[in-house]
Amino acid sequence: AIEAVSDRDGYFTIPGVTGKIAFNTPFLQVYKPGYVGWNSRRIYLGYYDADIKLARTKRRENFVMKDQDIFLEPWKNDGRYNYNSHGSFIGQPSGFEEGFEEGENYESKYWKAKRYETPFSVAERDQWDKEGRRKNRKWHKDWRMEEK
Repeated sequence: AIEAVSDRDGYFTIPGVTGKIAFNTPFLQVYKPGYVGWNSRRIYLGYYDADIKLARTKRRENFVMKDQDIFLEPWKNDGRYNYNSHGSFIGQPSGFEEGFEEGENYESKYWKAKRYETPFSVAERDQWDKEGRRKNRKWHKDWRMEEK
């Protein structure tokens, strides 16, 4: 895995992933505290009412590696998102840990940045427990249906 940090204008480059030797488009994941996470394969849409911890996503259709503009959406506390479902989206193991021989690299800049959401996730779960919203739920195939 390769990490890149943007400059003060928000630009970054990832060396060696474009050009004649790039056969596959790499998985790209972007996170900044206070914003909705972004990745090159999926778009975070919020959560399912039936399972408030499960991220609702849809397939990203328009990603190209070269000269790609990535716009992060500011996080809004308007009920559309929650930190627990967002945490599962930004912490997805599929693709990001490829290249790490011993599993997840918890000391990476990415993982350190996403720890920003931990206290918010804990507070959400505590609130859900008080409201009785976090109960054992039976698996239902519709909970994992993708948005079209």
